[in-house]
Amino acid sequence: MKKLFLTMIVACMTMAASAQVYLGGSVGLTGEKNGTTDKSTTYFTIAPEIGYNLSDSWAIGTKIAYYSKEDVSNQFAFAPYVRYTPWKLGQVSIFVDGGATIGFGKDKTIDKSFTSWNIGVQPGIAVNLTEKLSFVAHFGQFGYGQTKYKDIKADSKYGFGLDLSSVSFGLFFNF
Repeated sequence: MKKLFLTMIVACMTMAASAQVYLGGSVGLTGEKNGTTDKSTTYFTIAPEIGYNLSDSWAIGTKIAYYSKEDVSNQFAFAPYVRYTPWKLGQVSIFVDGGATIGFGKDKTIDKSFTSWNIGVQPGIAVNLTEKLSFVAHFGQFGYGQTKYKDIKADSKYGFGLDLSSVSFGLFFNF
């Protein structure tokens, strides 16, 4: 275990030394009130992210996320991706992330564990605030996924949209 941990540290230090690593993520908090039942629910998300710039146009990275919907569900997810940046103008870049998400959790309303997966692309914009700090926003998603509850037939879903109902914001530090 110590050897694995030290190997990971050395690998991270090597990547950072080449000034191509970015580290950041996003945190979210949402409140919702049901008008019919007057019940309020809080959603919380924390999603740290690390990536490596292969070139000016291509990067690889991964997110490890935790999603919690108060009194309803908790989910952990692992989401590797490839980022393509076709357009840059000064400090602003437009990019597309293509990747997969694998998650697991528990739905408290039906007391069932679940696993989920999703593949898709998500457009975004990055603004370099300084040489080392970037503001990143993702919006919309084009994809397909499935959620499988223990002992229940799987739910499938697909999505196609560029609306602002699924916007996420994050800050990234560039090494």
